[in-house]
Amino acid sequence: MAFRFFLFAALLLVFANASRAQQGYTENDLREALEFLQPQRPSLDPLCREFGLDPDAVLAVVAPELIRYSLLKDFFETTALELAYVRYGPGKADFSIGRFQMKPSFAEQLERQLDSLPGIAPQLRQRLAYEEPEGPSRRRARVERLQHSEWQLRYALAYFCVAELRFTELSCEPIEKKLQFFSSAYNYGFTRSVKEINNWAAVEAFPYGRKYQGPQTAYADLALLFYRRLKAVPKTDDCD
Repeated sequence: MAFRFFLFAALLLVFANASRAQQGYTENDLREALEFLQPQRPSLDPLCREFGLDPDAVLAVVAPELIRYSLLKDFFETTALELAYVRYGPGKADFSIGRFQMKPSFAEQLERQLDSLPGIAPQLRQRLAYEEPEGPSRRRARVERLQHSEWQLRYALAYFCVAELRFTELSCEPIEKKLQFFSSAYNYGFTRSVKEINNWAAVEAFPYGRKYQGPQTAYADLALLFYRRLKAVPKTDDCD
């Protein structure tokens, strides 16, 4: 009986690795990510209603990062980087934090966009405002925010609002096309040009990066898959 159990476990591992070898992730990776996302909805959905956003789209943009986090979390040790960032800023230390792998530099860019972009709702600025002045104390507060998934989802929502205003040429596009572009911009850098972001959308470099030689997937394609899976999940009355 024990031999059969270990043989079954070994076969499961082989099939899982074969799936990851084909596309860089497994069905189990998707399932675990979706299981993590569902409990986040009660805090995110009211904010999405307030700002007129589709919560499934907001979640889908950042959802692929859950797979990268799951694969690489045992290698993360950011304490020294956090201290360097707080003291010197992103020019000296920039690193991914938390389940959605957000960098302090991303949060800084987003905060600047909230302050400068015409059309940003004042209440959105207020939700991400700091009590701390510019400098180390604010950078410390930013790192502390990014260590919590609820705060990261606030940044994800703010990113979607900023993307809507930065890329107005997509305003009439179908939601799935817009989602793929926004997710590529999130992954590659939303301050890059439209041409650069469109070129990146087809690059299969997730989750390990461009230097990895094995099969991977395009971040935009995985975000779209998450969006469709999230849409297929039955919603309660609180999440309509």
